[in-house]
Amino acid sequence: MIKYIPILALLFFALACKEQKISAPSDRETMVMVLRDMMIIESQVSMQKEEVRDSVKMELQSALKAEYNWTESDLDQFAAYLSQHPEESLELHDEVRLEVKELEKEL
Repeated sequence: MIKYIPILALLFFALACKEQKISAPSDRETMVMVLRDMMIIESQVSMQKEEVRDSVKMELQSALKAEYNWTESDLDQFAAYLSQHPEESLELHDEVRLEVKELEKEL
C-alpha cells in the first residue's frame, strides 16, 4: 500500500494542476456586442492624447460594464474565454468586422 502513495500523490497533483476550462460568460449575441464595444473603445482611446488615454479608457469601460451589467471579473473571464477558445474568438471577431462594415455602408 505504501508503494502506491507516490503514484497517488503524482496523480493528485497532475489533476489539481490541470488547466481549468472557462465557460462562456454570456450568450453569443451578447459576447459579440461586448466585443464590438470593446473594439470601439480601443479605437476611441487610440485617437486620444496620450495623457488622457487611461482616464478615457476607464470611463468608457465603466459605461460598457454598466450597459451589459458586467463586472471587471466578467470582462476578465471573457478575455480568458477568448484566449482559451481561439476558433470561437476568430468567429466573434469576424462577426464584429462584418457588423462594422455594414454600419460603414450606412454612413
